[in-house]
Amino acid sequence: MKRIKKKRLYFVSGLALVMLLVLPVWKLMTYVVADQGINAQANLQLTRTINSASGTNITNGEIQRGETFSLNYKITPPAVNYTTQPSQSIRISSINFTEKLPPNIEVDTATLPSGFTKTGTLAEGYTITIYLGDVKYNWKQSSPNLSPDLTSNTKLNSNGEILLSVPASAAVTQKYTFAKGTLSYNDLHEFALATEFDPSKSNLGSTIGIVGDYGIFIQNNVATTGNYTLNGNLAVGGNLSIKGGGTVNGNVVVGKTFDYLDNNSGISGNLIYGENFNYNANSIRELKGTHTRENPMKTIDFKAVTDYWVKKSNEWAKTTPTGTAAAQQWNADQLGLNVSDRTLNTYLFTVTEAQILATNGILINIPDNASAIINILGKFENTTLNMNKWVTFNGNGISSSKAQNILYNFPEAKNIKISNGLIGSIIAPVAKIELINGSYYGTLFASSWDFGGNNGGIRLDSTPFKGTIPNSAPVLSVTKPFTTIELNAIDPVDNTPRTLTLQGESIVKLGAKADLKAIYTGPATEKDITYTWIVTQDGKDVTASKLKNGADNTQKALDTSQASDYKVTVKVNSSNLKVETVAETIISVRSLTIDGPDNIFVTKTKDFVLTTGNIPANSEIKWSITKSAEQYATLTKDSTDTTNTKYTLTGNQIHNGVVITVEAGGITETRTVNIIPFSLTGLSAIGEIEINVGQELDLNRLLRATPSEMNIKDIKNQFSWTSSMPHIANFHSNPTDDRKGIILGLQKGENVLATVSYLPQGANTPVTATIKVKVNAPPNGDLY
Repeated sequence: MKRIKKKRLYFVSGLALVMLLVLPVWKLMTYVVADQGINAQANLQLTRTINSASGTNITNGEIQRGETFSLNYKITPPAVNYTTQPSQSIRISSINFTEKLPPNIEVDTATLPSGFTKTGTLAEGYTITIYLGDVKYNWKQSSPNLSPDLTSNTKLNSNGEILLSVPASAAVTQKYTFAKGTLSYNDLHEFALATEFDPSKSNLGSTIGIVGDYGIFIQNNVATTGNYTLNGNLAVGGNLSIKGGGTVNGNVVVGKTFDYLDNNSGISGNLIYGENFNYNANSIRELKGTHTRENPMKTIDFKAVTDYWVKKSNEWAKTTPTGTAAAQQWNADQLGLNVSDRTLNTYLFTVTEAQILATNGILINIPDNASAIINILGKFENTTLNMNKWVTFNGNGISSSKAQNILYNFPEAKNIKISNGLIGSIIAPVAKIELINGSYYGTLFASSWDFGGNNGGIRLDSTPFKGTIPNSAPVLSVTKPFTTIELNAIDPVDNTPRTLTLQGESIVKLGAKADLKAIYTGPATEKDITYTWIVTQDGKDVTASKLKNGADNTQKALDTSQASDYKVTVKVNSSNLKVETVAETIISVRSLTIDGPDNIFVTKTKDFVLTTGNIPANSEIKWSITKSAEQYATLTKDSTDTTNTKYTLTGNQIHNGVVITVEAGGITETRTVNIIPFSLTGLSAIGEIEINVGQELDLNRLLRATPSEMNIKDIKNQFSWTSSMPHIANFHSNPTDDRKGIILGLQKGENVLATVSYLPQGANTPVTATIKVKVNAPPNGDLY
């Protein structure tokens, strides 16, 4: 077989604008004519196991919930006895692996091996699939005659095995049964060696062969004058002329002459042409890749591709459909494509020209991960189809990603105009296709393509069809199950020690805040964790009265309104660990009370007495005053005190804020005292008295001084007394000190106001007090 050197091409697939691939220029290959069955079966050998992350075989064993394990599959194409030498190449084709996993088996898309796809949900069970391609067999005269060619499939290892490994984990503790793993394939069949070029081979994984490697593949001439964007490769078997703003984000292969004289157009990839390349200085700048003249047969055998697809398209049209196409019962202008067997990978439908013209909508109803090939039969001499507006997939609007699962086959159509876009590939081997407006996703294969300036703007994203291609020849299609295996997911074994810490102050001052917090750590598998709190006082349960709720059940607060020792206990339990964890602490609520006056006169002394609550016996009691206040007051222990609970404070200088501090039993109490001047600040008296005419009364004895420490006798000589009715009752006009404040009743009367007044040193306002005096007649009845 002649060897052809490799070419470097930039290929674009889907929405990607430029993806650099280093590809062989389709090496000289085989197999173009239709498949033929042979009287032999490969009977692929299937085994599977489950391994732990360490590699231990745990098939039908146990795994911890959440722990990663691997689902391992081994597919072995065995050697086969077949004594008759075949006239054509032998292969097993379209090998597809599918596994419907049990619900709650998690498969992370990020770790899914290359080539796998995942659909569905965790709750219903994911479905994982991978297309494994074909395996070619070589024949020899000795037994076994047919042996797999290990170079024919990159997934075959040196032992002739295809090994698949899928990381997974169990999301729920339960037993799992893996019973829905299958391998479908077309068993051993022949491929005729009609040519060295194989149109059924794709370099991008498309199941429609080399056509799927191109966004647009046209057998004959193409002349474009409109504004379009092709995100993909372009192949033209005849002449190609691009004018008017056409852009190809990919490679271009032209069988004959390429006229490229419009600098409004652009090509991002490489160019291969067969005869001539006509360009100018401006247009050549818009070709970003290389341009090479080469015999197109070295790249694409356009005739072989055409012959292949004319034959394949007609074979599909004659193949028995696996689904039905009928007008919907409730809406006759909508065409429903329905299936009864929902286990197939690809479904064939047959639709007539009359049906497609009469319908206002196509409703494709097949499994989500399946593909549809829709044979549309009829000449279509000059028909415009607006297909994009009325195609749905399982009741939902169709998305562009479904282009790899939908193919429209027009085996007889002559002239079709498609407007407003389309999702899905078009195979129309003998048709002239005209695209008008819209976005197109898939591959266009046709005899010719017309695109003029009146067609509006279009965009075509190359999305290769990847559905399973049905065989039209008598080939045995096999779906073989993997053996059923089980796995029991158990709760993770967590050896984390259970620890419980009760946080809170051990000594709390009476009335102070006493927050409690339970800090628990344990195995992550614990469920329904509960906290039980108990507070006892002298052995009596006082939880209800002494424990206050916090933000949650791990936080509480102790009522500290009573001095006492409290034992706080917290217990932690859970539903799957029945042995409770306990933590205890003693909280001692203590009090110190300093009794004494708020003010002391300068030079005077006052006693301060300490009362303790729940202070431990023999606790050290420390008295002190603020060091900065020592010049203003002196604190000394009372000479009669034996318990260190009585101290005397002497005022040395006038000062506000002398702080007495007492420390005992782990708590501290303070008392603030002011050293004030020794001065009369107020006088009060009995409000009303009665005397007789001729009777005297010393009103000084009726006065009370403020502060009470002052003695009226000491200051009465500084008082001034006045009478509001001196003719009824009055004071001596010039009394000696011992006579000051003595009032004499002169005549009968009442409402006499006797007022005493005292002006403290340095003050502007005197201190006063008033006594109401009533003078009664003398006992002898005289008025005077």
